[in-house]
Amino acid sequence: YIPNQEVVVTVGTTDVTVPGFYLCAAYGGMNAGNPPHQGFTNLGVVGIKTVRYGNRYFNDDQMGLIAGSGAAIVTQETETSLPAMYLQTTTDNSSIQRRELSVTKTLDYYSIGLKSLMSKYIGPYNLYPATLTSLKNDIDGYHAKLLSQNYDKIGTPILTGVIKSLAQDALEPDTARLTTDITIPMPLNQIMATVEVIS
Repeated sequence: YIPNQEVVVTVGTTDVTVPGFYLCAAYGGMNAGNPPHQGFTNLGVVGIKTVRYGNRYFNDDQMGLIAGSGAAIVTQETETSLPAMYLQTTTDNSSIQRRELSVTKTLDYYSIGLKSLMSKYIGPYNLYPATLTSLKNDIDGYHAKLLSQNYDKIGTPILTGVIKSLAQDALEPDTARLTTDITIPMPLNQIMATVEVIS
């Protein structure tokens, strides 16, 4: 949120200028209403009519530099088009897995679901083979569920999901150690085209 940033929303039939944090709220709603692996680059923000003081101030190189530093930039192609995020970047640009918002959202989504699944085992059960087998089956089911959630043009939240290891810890006998391997879909950020002319 940038101080003095303003956006225009339509209330009934009237356009109203409101503080820029309304745009943050709109993105919060988009996070809640879209699949976790939905990319936000170039995706229009419904509910926001105009972004003021945010268009035509920077060229593409400058916007790329700003976005690469972790700042979210929202622009409009035309006065009547929906505002959209220039690049869906986070504040950590150390790798594509950390830089892309859709990737970090998907990892959070996966982790929260896995934690919720495991939490029912903590406390009432003992750590012995049948319990670990039951936990393994539940995690396999969780992976299968995510792999079945297929969305048009963005696919499933994970592309692969397997249990790498699940066993009692050698030093802490009341602790089970779990390692899963997952593959998260990457956003389509570039298309490299080659045009061959046949004479």
